[in-house]
Amino acid sequence: RSPEFHTQVARTNSSGPSMQNVAHDPKCSVVIVNYFTSTMIQNCIDSLDPKAVSRVVIVDNSQDANELQRLKDISRYEVDILIQDSGGNIGFGAAVNIGVNVALGKSEDPVWVLNPDMIVYEGCIRNLLTVIHSGAADIVSPVILQGTDAPTVWYAGGSIDQTNGRAEHFMHGQRWIEKPEASLLEVTFMCGAAPLFSPNAWRSLGGFREDL
Repeated sequence: RSPEFHTQVARTNSSGPSMQNVAHDPKCSVVIVNYFTSTMIQNCIDSLDPKAVSRVVIVDNSQDANELQRLKDISRYEVDILIQDSGGNIGFGAAVNIGVNVALGKSEDPVWVLNPDMIVYEGCIRNLLTVIHSGAADIVSPVILQGTDAPTVWYAGGSIDQTNGRAEHFMHGQRWIEKPEASLLEVTFMCGAAPLFSPNAWRSLGGFREDL
């Protein structure tokens, strides 16, 4: 019988759940898959809070010497950056699995899988870590927005109808108004753009499928 995990979307960008009984200065490992997105990855890493990130593992699917060098040139001195050459374009799931295995080989910090085009709001990582360490969820994602001047919702949770396989995104395309208080929403599916996993949840699920 498969274990049941609590998957939640944290509908907040700033204030978060109470930090009471949460590990002091918790951190996570970040895993990013690269396929000719080195410029995006630099911007993504620049947006991370170095006090909440123990390391960034970049798995390179590009199989291009110049792109690999651009990754090696990425600078963020407060955070360890580890680059893993996958040997070719092995797909997103397989590359994520490599990156997470590297990260969990270094520490038991929660692992945040991030798309390379993500820009992280201030306070976001700490809010997600609070959810994991408080036991409120085993896997959690932030709300994901698109646009800058008037951002709209790209992902804020969703549900999947197992009878017909149809997935519904909540609030997709709607104007986002930041909530004054954090709220968690239990969901039946989560996109792969920014999920944060507890180590136990990742190991029990066995990682991402590699045949999709």
